[in-house]
Amino acid sequence: MSGTMLVIETTRFGSLEVDASEAFRFGGMPGFPSADRFVLMQHDKQPDEGSVFAWMISLEIPDLAFVVADPWQFFPDYRPPLEPRHLKSIGVEAAEEFELLAVVSFHGGETSLNLAAPILINSRERIGAQVILDAEDLSVRQPIPAAEPAEAGSDAAEQAG
Repeated sequence: MSGTMLVIETTRFGSLEVDASEAFRFGGMPGFPSADRFVLMQHDKQPDEGSVFAWMISLEIPDLAFVVADPWQFFPDYRPPLEPRHLKSIGVEAAEEFELLAVVSFHGGETSLNLAAPILINSRERIGAQVILDAEDLSVRQPIPAAEPAEAGSDAAEQAG
């Protein structure tokens, strides 16, 4: 189902046309209370090749954009201690009902993920929330491990399938 098309002007991406019905309502991101609605835009390296990274772009503040990624792509053993209140904040009850993303940051030539404050997304209801976990063992800047050679990546795909 297609919704109202919006044109947003960004300094990073230029003019973007987005379907308003594809936006997720966040009720304000921590540190950005006026940023209520975001859209996800895939970050493709090549037109025919997907990327593990995406952009989460604010509709209210178009120059506010976060790079996000699926943390399990880098940390298969990641187990965030989510509580029922975290799930309730996006209108779900079970882990199978939402997606989880982590904000990516770049500091001093190092790429890292914020594993201590994941983003939960209920795709069905178009609701999202960033939750701040009370877990001392999770870092806000967990370095992403160096990429392995191509043949190692194909082994990982076989294990996942």
